[in-house]
Parts: sequence; structure tokens; C-alpha cells
Amino acid sequence: MWAYADAEDTIAALATPQGAGAIGVIRVSGKKAFLAVNQLLSKPVSFEKQARKAYLRQWMDQGQPIDEILVTGFPGPHSFTGEDTVELAFHGSPFILRRALKQLADAGVRPATAGEFTKRAFLHGKMDLAQAEAVADLISASSRAAAQLAMQHMRGGFSQQIRDMREKLLEFTALVELELDFAEEDVEFANRTQLIELLSHVRKEVQQLAASYAKGQVLKSGVSVAIVGAPNAGKSTLLNALVKEERALVSDIPGTTRDTVEDVVQWGSVSFRFIDTAGIRDTEDTIEHMGIQRSLAMISKAQVVLHLADLRFQTPDEVHAQAAQWRQETGATNMWWLHLATQTDQTGSWTLPEGWMAISSATGAGLEALKETLVQHYETWLHGDETLVTQARHAAVLDRAEESLGAALEALSLGVSGEFMAMELRAAIRYLSEIVGDMDIEEVLGAIFGRFCIGK
Repeated sequence: MWAYADAEDTIAALATPQGAGAIGVIRVSGKKAFLAVNQLLSKPVSFEKQARKAYLRQWMDQGQPIDEILVTGFPGPHSFTGEDTVELAFHGSPFILRRALKQLADAGVRPATAGEFTKRAFLHGKMDLAQAEAVADLISASSRAAAQLAMQHMRGGFSQQIRDMREKLLEFTALVELELDFAEEDVEFANRTQLIELLSHVRKEVQQLAASYAKGQVLKSGVSVAIVGAPNAGKSTLLNALVKEERALVSDIPGTTRDTVEDVVQWGSVSFRFIDTAGIRDTEDTIEHMGIQRSLAMISKAQVVLHLADLRFQTPDEVHAQAAQWRQETGATNMWWLHLATQTDQTGSWTLPEGWMAISSATGAGLEALKETLVQHYETWLHGDETLVTQARHAAVLDRAEESLGAALEALSLGVSGEFMAMELRAAIRYLSEIVGDMDIEEVLGAIFGRFCIGK
């Protein structure tokens, strides 16, 4: 395992949210964890003999007890971090927790940095890098599906798939490298037909993983749904009806919404992030124009566009032409575009074009059908058996690995020297190793673990 400048330090941090609560947990980890904690207890705990059991103790401050706490010790390496670790469950007084952290600091325990506990678990071999990143995903999971996906990654399913691909490449790369050592004797250790089959198979697997990032992001962050249309088409009213809260200001005055308004709804196992946008029209108002530009930007980023139209003032052909223009302006091609006829409670009945839905936010007509349409589409799309990538870092590294594998295959087909092919194979192996952390990648650790909360 690699050298780590702060490995000798003992660290502490609050492991529960800030603010008053029933309990507040402080986590302490490092060589001096047991010694520092015992200095502040009414009666020492023999952590080595009394491991992984909770003990009731008084927490002392200047010779007087200030709280009665539960103390649990985890001797390393059988702990989350792999180091001696203590968890202290206080009553959730912000004052007592701040005071306890100050006392620990006075005893030589420094405050932990963001994600440092999980970083130490990685550095001590308790988990690989992909599993460590899944910890952050699990903490931020906003749906059952997101939590299940994070747990799958934490258990090592994704990591094992990466390692299996890397091991296959290593085996053949070693043979290619061996050929280079005997270049003058013109020997072939790596069967070229088998190598082409292997590289083609691994490349396809890498491509599938990289492509799964779109689904992984939807599960992790929710489906982004942009509500767009002309002014007074009913966009803000629809947002309020969907989230069942007065989130957006509703007015008969065109151009009321000048910025995006967002809220998240959990339907089934999928989160939907609805985004109310400014009505899109020609305007001389500088602020409204800025809002319209944000609306167009949301169209380019959304997974779903709900295009609202009041057919009392626009024909379906005009709406379709409008949608085509917005798609062209934004360059958006991948989203699911749904046309919704609004204000149906005021216009009576008519025959809608194929693919349209009729709704009335005022009466609720059509809203349940819209909800069922969205849920059915995304639950079917998301709930496959394939492994899903959730980290942008993983997707980017997989793209680079795929490029190297493609270059190696091209070298094989062109009969290029084995040295060039070996170089590309080594690059692909290195990229796969970056994902799980089986190489010296100290430079990326700060960026990864800096996203974590303090105390994790």
C-alpha cells in the first residue's frame, strides 16, 4: 500500500449531522484513538479485550461529568478504517459535541478532513477505490434504486467486473511482451486469432459500461424533466400540481417565470426532478431574455421534455414546428419529448394528434396518466440486469480504455509491430486499474474524497 503522509495522525469528526438531536456520534481513528478517549472517560475501557461492545461511561470535563455516553471500540485492522477506531455516542447537544471535539484536539487528535475515514479504509486495503466512491453514493442516495445500485458497487460487483477484464488483458499482454524479448527469433506466443477475439470482447464490455453512465446518472440523481412552452401555457401550474406544493408563482401575466424552479418527486423506485422554465418567446426584456436562455439550456440537458401548449392559441402543427426549432437551437437529440395539451377543462374535447396527452392542472385530469407514463417508461428502462456506471470519472476512464483497445485491434489488423500493440494494451490495463485504484494514483485521491462529508 502507498505511503500516506498523515497515516500517523489520529483523527476525529462528528459522524452525524450538525445540529441538535437525540444523539450525536463522534468517530475517532488512529494509533492514539484508544489512549486519547480513555483520558476523557470516567473509567477507562480495555478496548483490546472489550472490542466491538458498547460500554456506558461518563464523559469528563475538568474533573466533572458533562454527559453519559456509549463507547464502542474497534481494534484495527478489524475496523472500518483498518485502524484502531472508537465511536462515541453522546446526547445530541451541539455544545457538548463541540466541547468533546475540542477536548480530543487538546489530547492530540486532529480534526478529520472531508472523506478521510473512507480514504484511510481505502489506503489500508479495506475496500478498493470504486467501492470507496460507492460509499458517497450510498450516503446521497435519494431513492431505493439509487441505494441498491450503491450497495451493489460497495459489495464489489463492479470492481470484480473491471478486475476480470484487466486479468484477461494482462495474460495476453505478458505473452506479447515476451515476444518482444525474442524479437530476433521471430516467435509468436500470443495466438493472434484468440487475441482479436479477446480484445473485441473486452472492448464491447467496456463500451457497454461506459454507455451505462446515462442510466447510472438517472438512478443516482433522478430523471431531469424540463417543463417548457410558450408563456401562460400552464407550466408553473403543472409543476405545483405534480409536486403538490406551491413551488412556482402562477400569474396570468406573461413572463412571470424568469428563472428555473426545481423540485424532486419520488414515484415508484425512480426520482423525477421537475424543472419549471421561463416561457419561450421573443422579448425585449433583458431579464426575461436571460430566463429564456436558461430554458433552452435546460432543454439541452433534460432526459424528458414536457412541451405544454394551449391549443386555443396554437395549432398542433405550430407546436411541432416550435419544438423542432428549439431542438435545432439547443442541439438536443437524446431526450424523450412529450407534447401536452393544457387547459383542457376550458376547451372541451377534441381529437389530439398521435402521441399527445391532454391534461388539466386545475382539475387534475390526465395527471395520473402522465405519472404512470413516466414511471412505466423509466422503471422498464432502468431495471435491467447490467452493471451501471455512476461516476463521471469511471465513464471518462472507460472511454480512454476503449480507445486504447480500439488502437490495439487496429494494430493487429494492420500487422503493426508488437511493440505498438503492447503499448496500447498496457494503456488499457492502466486505465482499468485507475478505476479500482490498483496502482499509484495519489494525485486523484484528494479530488475523489474531497466530495465526502466530514466524518465519513
